[in-house]
Amino acid sequence: MFQEAIASLRMSLRERVTSPLLGAFIGAWLVWNYQFILIVFSGMHTITKIEYITGTLYADWQTAILFHFLGPLFAAGLFILLYPFPAKWAFHYTGLRRQKLLELKYKLEGQEPISPEKALTLREEIAKLNTRYIEEMQKQVEKNDELEKIVSERTSEITDLRSKMDNLKAKAPREITESDFRLLEKVIAKTILSHSFRLIFDPTKGIKASKIMTFGPDGKIIEGQNKNESRWQIVDGKLEFIQSDGHIHSRFKFDPESKLFSHTNDDELPSIKGQFLIPDASGTQ
Repeated sequence: MFQEAIASLRMSLRERVTSPLLGAFIGAWLVWNYQFILIVFSGMHTITKIEYITGTLYADWQTAILFHFLGPLFAAGLFILLYPFPAKWAFHYTGLRRQKLLELKYKLEGQEPISPEKALTLREEIAKLNTRYIEEMQKQVEKNDELEKIVSERTSEITDLRSKMDNLKAKAPREITESDFRLLEKVIAKTILSHSFRLIFDPTKGIKASKIMTFGPDGKIIEGQNKNESRWQIVDGKLEFIQSDGHIHSRFKFDPESKLFSHTNDDELPSIKGQFLIPDASGTQ
């Protein structure tokens, strides 16, 4: 409580000290009573000082009130009323001189100062660009959310399809003939050449670890090519991506009904298990 009282007192004193009237009054009081200050700090004897102050400087109470209160108060009020006019002129003059110096500096350096109209135009353009950037970011976020949803749905479909395929193999196993392979390879080739696909190369990270792939004839990868997916080929009814060094990087099984390619998860392949290819939502090639 004591500390709060001290803080309140300090705040009150600070407000009074920063008051323009108090500052002007103190200055005026020092001017009106300069003789009093000189006598107080002079080498005269104390008794002599008191006698001179009470008998000569302030011979009566009217003089004391005039010099100690009324005179300084009037001078302070006059100062507060009149000072803003020369101060405004001085501020305006110094501002003009500063502007002239800047213009001279720009002229000597071969630069052109920007006009207020141009500055306003630039601010408007920056505001428009910022708004456009925010809108694009919002669209990208919405697109990513949609892709995340699609990937989640397709992942669930792939899981269901794998389960169905395993059940079908267990119930009705039969040998796949050479003609079956050839027909499936034609369907795979036609599918990848007519669609753009999104490769989810790290299923644990979802859409963030994916890329668009576009395929051309003769094993060419038009979009999405790198050292891991340098070329493509179809072997034994499966799509394979060939590394730049010629080794097989990944292998995918194809489901004609959903047009999904799921990783075979073979242990000898260097690619991440669980990868899959889904048709890209942007459409056909």
